Amino acid sequence: MGTVESLIHEWKSLMTLLVESRENFVVASNVLYFLIERQSGELSRALMELVTNSIDGGATRVDVLLPRSGTGFEVIDNGAGFKDAEEVRAYYKHFAFVHTGDQYAKRRQFGFFGVGRGQIWQWASTRYITNHMEIDTDVKVSGLDFTLREYSTVLHAGCRIVGTFYEPQTPLSLQATVRELGKWARFIECPIYVNGELVTQSRSDIAWSQEDEVAHYQFNSDASLLVYNMGMFVCALPAGKFGTGGVILSKVPLALDMGRTQPQAAVCPVWRTIQSRVRALHRSAAFSSKSLSDAQRTAIINGLLAGELTLAEVWDKPLFVTIKGRGLTVDSLVSGQRFTIANNDHRVLADILHGKDGLTVLADKTVEQWGLRRSVAANEPAGALKKILLSLASPLVDSPLSGRVSRLRAESFAELKDTYTGDQRALTEEETSPAARLVLAAVERCLNSPPGAPTERLRRLVPGVSKTAAAWTDGHSTIFLTDTILERAWRGEWGLRELYRILVHEYGHTTSSESEHVHGPEFYQAFHDFMIHNAQSEIHFVRRWCRVCCDLAGTKRFARLRPPKWVSEFRGVPVDDTTDTESATTPACDA
Repeated sequence: MGTVESLIHEWKSLMTLLVESRENFVVASNVLYFLIERQSGELSRALMELVTNSIDGGATRVDVLLPRSGTGFEVIDNGAGFKDAEEVRAYYKHFAFVHTGDQYAKRRQFGFFGVGRGQIWQWASTRYITNHMEIDTDVKVSGLDFTLREYSTVLHAGCRIVGTFYEPQTPLSLQATVRELGKWARFIECPIYVNGELVTQSRSDIAWSQEDEVAHYQFNSDASLLVYNMGMFVCALPAGKFGTGGVILSKVPLALDMGRTQPQAAVCPVWRTIQSRVRALHRSAAFSSKSLSDAQRTAIINGLLAGELTLAEVWDKPLFVTIKGRGLTVDSLVSGQRFTIANNDHRVLADILHGKDGLTVLADKTVEQWGLRRSVAANEPAGALKKILLSLASPLVDSPLSGRVSRLRAESFAELKDTYTGDQRALTEEETSPAARLVLAAVERCLNSPPGAPTERLRRLVPGVSKTAAAWTDGHSTIFLTDTILERAWRGEWGLRELYRILVHEYGHTTSSESEHVHGPEFYQAFHDFMIHNAQSEIHFVRRWCRVCCDLAGTKRFARLRPPKWVSEFRGVPVDDTTDTESATTPACDA
């Protein structure tokens, strides 16, 4: 039996070729609708296509008008517009033609394929008023037909586009569109005005970090690296892609995808040049630094996993991060000490366990930088870390990791958490200092109602001690305030304000906060709303407390105590000059 290839050859030899022709692909009309609907999902992007068309048409000023009524818009320029019906049929009528060979190619900066103008048609019907012509397009009524009118006189020198929205825009959406237009057009050299305000910025106003023949560069520690094509915003890249945030502003056109949302590295030599220069510059900066930012760390890890860097080059770089924010090298990770991985939901307990009995607690975000899911890392820390280390060791014959991965000692944080017994308890009156007892007694007397609580019942206040919390509650009858917080309230107004906020926080708990717990967005929203809408209640609490404190200090129970010095700002009473004071900038303890 012969091979498949020989059978096919034998079969073809029995056939006679009748016809061979060269055919063109045909694009269905629904593809045009797809181009119109799917290029961009934002009104501001669609309007920017009209603006860039104006600039390509020779405009030296473009105005965008978005009236508050939300029913329509106008884009007005002083460019060339369409000079006659022949140009309308050549450039407006045809989609996906190539501009690079026409008579206007040299002045074009943005448009090269003739498809962008369709973006606005999913939002509105349009009337182009250009020189002595009008062009009406309404895809919802007329489909892919348009109406062209020619007049004997000039209607507008340049191009004026009047649009009527299919659905009126809300004030909120109009505000967002105005804001986004300013972002998209930030560095375009042609002045662009939105509702009469200039939204473009001169490039000379920026202190650029570097400049070459293809781009301006501004580097900083921002979370994103903003990319602009000839002044128009394209996208925000994560800082970890190159190890830096900031701005890249190209001097020459970049090849972009059809929606102009991403540079196309595969077909754009300019973008490849920019990438290589930024990457090389910031790798050099990272290698010369003893510490790494998150962006630098991510960029180095990506380079290592991609094979662009070797393990030997980064062996002494802190590529892992502990829960305390300290960097660890690969060498440290395989040194034989104990490791676990924790997330921010367990931050307080992780802080306590870190360093205890030789345990190092890694932050779960550091494992995510290596391409692993946080949930996987938290549940299987040993497997996650070994997977990372083995991926680094496998390509290298003489890897410094050879034989050392087995020494890794990673333990489950969930198991460690379950074995932790805790350390918080209530204090007896004998264990509580007189000053702390006075603070607590004054607080109880000056509270008329629960601050910010979804309950009508006041809770009993009890002194306590804890290494993991400033306060805790059973959720219904009692709030425990640590002696540290009570002492801080005695020492200054700032401490008393902190105590008040902790009370608001604990009253927000309707279930026990005695063990580890996670605050959902609803909890934080309720806390935020109370503090914003009851801003005066905090200072009223402080003033009432000062009065009550002074009154209690003269009673038999607190006869030996005088109010601290800072209370004199509220009441003219004798003060205890020996009372210790602290700066109001002392950081607050997290409840």
